[in-house]
Amino acid sequence: MLTFGIMGVPQANVATMSSSESPLPQKERLPHSKWGIVSFILPFIFAIAFIVYAIICDVLHNPDKCPDCLDDWCFHSLVIAVHVTFGFCVASAVPFILAIIGLCQPRTRKIFSILGLCLSALPVAFLIRYFLLFLLQ
Repeated sequence: MLTFGIMGVPQANVATMSSSESPLPQKERLPHSKWGIVSFILPFIFAIAFIVYAIICDVLHNPDKCPDCLDDWCFHSLVIAVHVTFGFCVASAVPFILAIIGLCQPRTRKIFSILGLCLSALPVAFLIRYFLLFLLQ
């Protein structure tokens, strides 16, 4: 129901209006992209797994238990750490691809796809940064 207020400007009386008489057109609610939600959640799972891996390596690498084998252990733990880090970067390609699929889906919200794309690109960006810093030294 419309009433005319000051200077003849129409005003909506919201208290007496039903939902079908809304003064603003109802925006169609688009669903979130399922691929985008998955691409948003997977980097957090990979980050938690990487933190657990780092804690396990820190607990296992105790030089007090074996002071003579410190050099050999350091080399092996470094090789394992490089392989696991590279594996996590390769695994981050999965949510990256899922985020791109989520962005390409028509008639869905894209926020989780965009966030998943950014979060899954972070490990690769950090790896490239460290390789460039290593090569430039």
